[in-house]
Amino acid sequence: MPDARVKIAIIDNGIQLGASGINVVDGKSFWRSPNGKFKDFWVDPGTHGTDMAKHIVSVCPMAELVIARVFDAPGRDGRLCPTADSVADVSHQLIRSTEEL
Repeated sequence: MPDARVKIAIIDNGIQLGASGINVVDGKSFWRSPNGKFKDFWVDPGTHGTDMAKHIVSVCPMAELVIARVFDAPGRDGRLCPTADSVADVSHQLIRSTEEL
């Protein structure tokens, strides 16, 4: 019988590790802070990435998640959320890359 696990990449503002039922197998941050250091992919300042991960595993409990953290900016409601430009840039980088995260 084939392995039922599936690897899914989440391009968002990070994820809160330890959230119930979420199986994170890898991750990478593409967001540099002003001091030049990358922000951790396992920190989700606005809960959006974690919420998306929970939705994914609710319909695909065997999902192995790979997290790509992108740049955040305040949204209309003032909460931090990924910018469209940063998501597009990371998407293009991942598509061109021959390596997994």
